[in-house]
Amino acid sequence: MKKLLILIFLILNISLYAQDSYTVKSGDTIYSIARSFGISQEELMKANNMTSPSQLLAGMKLIIPTKEKSSDLIEYVVKPGDTLYGIARKFKMAVSQLLEINKLTKESVIKPGQKILVKKSSNNSSGPSSQQEVKPSNDDKSTNSPVNPPSTKKYPDNFWPLNGSVEKSSGRLNGVKIIGQRGQEVKAISEGTIVWIAPHRGFGYVVLVETSNHYRYSYIGLGVVNVSLGDMVKKGQVLGQLDVNYHDQAPALYLVITDSQVNVVDPWKAPRT
Repeated sequence: MKKLLILIFLILNISLYAQDSYTVKSGDTIYSIARSFGISQEELMKANNMTSPSQLLAGMKLIIPTKEKSSDLIEYVVKPGDTLYGIARKFKMAVSQLLEINKLTKESVIKPGQKILVKKSSNNSSGPSSQQEVKPSNDDKSTNSPVNPPSTKKYPDNFWPLNGSVEKSSGRLNGVKIIGQRGQEVKAISEGTIVWIAPHRGFGYVVLVETSNHYRYSYIGLGVVNVSLGDMVKKGQVLGQLDVNYHDQAPALYLVITDSQVNVVDPWKAPRT
């Protein structure tokens, strides 16, 4: 049980992007807090997985999304084939940050040759001139990066929780990230017992399945959960539905697997029984 609590602590204290925090005081409102930090009410509520201002309670600890200073930004010239999501990933930004900085929306269309603002990369601290094209760094070992293993299509059914683009995920979320579609069913890849279900700030719901041999499969990024605490689930059983999370601004599922000693297990080699 102690090891399980340690694992849950690690999962629920994930933070992929720089953020401040604020403890709600008596008399605070969403509007007053957002205004004091120079962000919108919508940004504040989204970062904290809130759907209504009435959910605000004294003593609650809120995530305050940070904004980039103009000195931390440089111009990037859009290339053929670029997308907002792809550019955000290259420069280690959230899509929401990229949109906000450039006064764009999710429906905005970018065109080759267009100049947009991005975060200055660490190995470009001096920064190029405003007219230079910025080349993003490929050194991305601490964050998600494409992997070379065979695609999901070459694996049997239920090898992954859903069909989608599989990427290696490192850092605190050491496993895989699968980009799918909003509302897509997320299925268990091994049978076991549901030992934890909880919403987590910016990531949606976390569902933790423990097998009889004490492997633990953490499914992170659900918008709808179809199982209950204590349920026995079979391989291939639907756990819930995928949703768009705040950090990726995309429908992304994180799968993290650990053994009985809370050691991270390679998702490609983990048991699937």
